[in-house]
Amino acid sequence: MDYYGHGPLIDLDRPLCLTGFMGSRVEATAKSIAALAGVPVVELDREVEHRSGKSLSHLVLKEGEPRRRALELEALERAIAGRPTVIALGDGALLNPKAADLVANKATLVYLEWSLVELANSVRERLKENPGRYPELLLQDPPTALGLSPMLQERVPGYTRADFRVQGKGLPPWKLAQEILAWLQGGPV
Repeated sequence: MDYYGHGPLIDLDRPLCLTGFMGSRVEATAKSIAALAGVPVVELDREVEHRSGKSLSHLVLKEGEPRRRALELEALERAIAGRPTVIALGDGALLNPKAADLVANKATLVYLEWSLVELANSVRERLKENPGRYPELLLQDPPTALGLSPMLQERVPGYTRADFRVQGKGLPPWKLAQEILAWLQGGPV
């Protein structure tokens, strides 16, 4: 308990990692969980940007995807070593076998699962807000479900390791957060 006599609304016995394909609102859902539950949140993509001093897009263009993934693994190791928190994984973080094993052994993994059509629509909307948001798409035409499918299929093995899956169905992040918190507390979802 702190000075004001309250602590987290839920006690995490281990870190809670959220994953999902680009456009699935992982970061926004992680922030909603943190706000609703009173626990800290770590966004791996922001940690990588902070550590490198570059945006993800700039980092990937200048130093390559392997450098991004190495910094991502370092950030994940730091986040998992700290007190239990909500961790928003980058959509490809689990492509790294070391990261996938670390999450499997030390955290609870939740997968935000959306249909490919919903993901393509969400990615297009987010790219309107921030054209450099997804480094993997910088040199491609506007994303379509068909164009995103190979990238999603590459990531599915990591996503299938999840302890819990939430069907995104275009729901707002706070609603997804409520489902995840209900599951964590053993209630109906």
